[in-house]
Amino acid sequence: MPVFEPDPAALRAAVDSILRQSHRLLELIVIDDGCSDPLRGTLFSADKRVKLIRHEHNLGRSAARNTGLAAAEGKFIAWADDDDISLPGRLSAQLHHFRKHPEIDFLGTDMVFGDGRPVSPVFREPNQIRLAFMFRNPVNSPTIMFRRRVFDEGLRFDTSLQRAEDYDFYTRASESYIFASMRGVTVKYNYNPNAAGREEEARFANDLRMQLWDKFCGTKDDFAHLELAAIPVALPPGKLNDLATRVETLHAWYQNSGKPFADDFYTVLCTVMAHHIAAQPDAPQLWRQWRWMKYLWNCAWPLRVKAYLIRQR
Repeated sequence: MPVFEPDPAALRAAVDSILRQSHRLLELIVIDDGCSDPLRGTLFSADKRVKLIRHEHNLGRSAARNTGLAAAEGKFIAWADDDDISLPGRLSAQLHHFRKHPEIDFLGTDMVFGDGRPVSPVFREPNQIRLAFMFRNPVNSPTIMFRRRVFDEGLRFDTSLQRAEDYDFYTRASESYIFASMRGVTVKYNYNPNAAGREEEARFANDLRMQLWDKFCGTKDDFAHLELAAIPVALPPGKLNDLATRVETLHAWYQNSGKPFADDFYTVLCTVMAHHIAAQPDAPQLWRQWRWMKYLWNCAWPLRVKAYLIRQR
């Protein structure tokens, strides 16, 4: 848990949510990343499962996470931010999933915003998650748990990054390790869309997408990739048609290239396209036209969501 200039009440609630987990065999590593008012052990009561480490100067989130990773002794590591709440069964549920699926290295879950709005990952299958990193971060970062061996094998946060460091970490990890997302809410996420640096973080994340895209797919139609990765907004009909044409071109190119996971790639493309269609004011009418319905039908959204959208008037 990296900490820098925290809200004391939020920090205490975040810490308590970890210490009250139903899975009791844990250690909580708190990194005081140069707080002007140094954290005191008394803040965490007398619980001996808490390990407090202090940076004398603020080194940033990447360095703080690396410090925590190096100090961890368990076989599994879970993220915990200083203003998020982990539900009591979070650790036990994720550990149970890992035991059932020994092939998985990184595991995320569903979560809710502070106001109760749910945030469920669209992609659950490992191949689709890996491909989806080229368009956006497909996992709920605050819910991630992963195997300690990932760190032992050399993966680290890039300390030169102060924004989107988790996205960078995951994109590099996705080249060698298997990601999955299980169902069930485990974290209450305190997201502030107006926090300083959000625009800078978005720009940097876009650069990361392009790097991953070029590494996995070469430089085929980078402009289309940027447009598809953009946040969906209402578009003129001609622009939406253009995106659809680009999706089909990319799909045909990918199929003919002999690259792996062609079906999963099409599912990811259709899902990205479906998000753009859903943002259109006339989306209910578009879903009834086969040209657009096929993206809905082939996307990764649950069947109940597809049926609901098609029934809309």
